[in-house]
Amino acid sequence: MTRRAGFSLVELLVVMAILSVLGGLAVIGLPRMLRAGDKSLMENVILQLDAALQSYEADSKNGDYPPTLLDSDEFPGVGQRINLDNCGNESIVLCLNRRGHASRFDIEGMKGVSYTNIDADRTQAVLTSFSNDDRELYELVDVWGMPIAYFHHRDYGVVESRDLGRTSGVEDLVKAVAWTNPKTRNFYQRDKFQIISAGPDMKFNTEDDITNFERE
Repeated sequence: MTRRAGFSLVELLVVMAILSVLGGLAVIGLPRMLRAGDKSLMENVILQLDAALQSYEADSKNGDYPPTLLDSDEFPGVGQRINLDNCGNESIVLCLNRRGHASRFDIEGMKGVSYTNIDADRTQAVLTSFSNDDRELYELVDVWGMPIAYFHHRDYGVVESRDLGRTSGVEDLVKAVAWTNPKTRNFYQRDKFQIISAGPDMKFNTEDDITNFERE
């Protein structure tokens, strides 16, 4: 009895066809899985950021959520800023990482999320706990490289007039506005704040935005 060795040409062709199909499925499915992973990560980031801002407001030394726009009277040492780009974002980064206070929001382990000073704003004094000589006004940047948007509830209706939704760091200046409920015409989070990640399309106020509230 002779033992059969190797594969026939037909068997090799079948194996190659199967591998080709599996490879095609991987090429199609992997990017989709990565996109889903990025969205899940940002949903978790927004959730943790919301909790940190709630904790900030509950602290008797603060008594309110971070403002949309940093005020030199309320924050001595801020000084004259270069522009209003990313102002709400810069405000929450500074408030949650103020010098002399324990950080209320830690991005360690949040892959792809970073603090970046995109528009080169600086403060007159060292106000954050990042280092002893760091005067940068950082933005929190999402996994798609876009600064998030933040609005205190008192600024929902005046974002456009005060130009508080400007977001730099992309090829074209992008603007965000506070979301309203299409049924009630009221702002979401009417007495709190809105956090908005522009999502994979890098455009604010579109369907794929990731927010700290459920939209209808």
